[in-house]
Amino acid sequence: MRPKSKIPVVCQNPTCNYYCKKEGKHIIKRGKNRANHQQYLCLHCGRLFLETTNGFFFNRHLSEKEIIEIMELLSKNNGIRSISRITGHDRGVVSDLLVIFALNACSVDAFLFNRLKKSRADIVVFWTTVLTSRKEFSVEARLGLKKILEKHEINANCSVQVIESSNL
Repeated sequence: MRPKSKIPVVCQNPTCNYYCKKEGKHIIKRGKNRANHQQYLCLHCGRLFLETTNGFFFNRHLSEKEIIEIMELLSKNNGIRSISRITGHDRGVVSDLLVIFALNACSVDAFLFNRLKKSRADIVVFWTTVLTSRKEFSVEARLGLKKILEKHEINANCSVQVIESSNL
């Protein structure tokens, strides 16, 4: 048997025994689709999926560039109305995107830090803006937000308990 793959993607099939597990996964690349996105195959369950499956970019009508622009505006403390005016998207679209961010809070947080190279202060502003811009979130979204709020030490009233010292 050949060695396990070094691919950073995990299985996205909820019925697979290795669903979202990094240990023991066996995933291989399986070409690209029409949109030129890499496809992967889980050899445990035989399911074919994309890297973006179950992520916050998956199955959105907005492009990745537009979603990143909205993230940038949120990290600058812009509300839903101002973002909709700036981007030209409906307020409902922006509001729905906030719910998607809350549902995928851990991956959005990692994306902000690793890919967009946001500072901790910008990330705190991003999450407080998400929290204060939308009145209600589903139970799943609240659980995702709770994890991130605890990680960044933000209380429910959106005040930062521990302020990072800037030694710049």
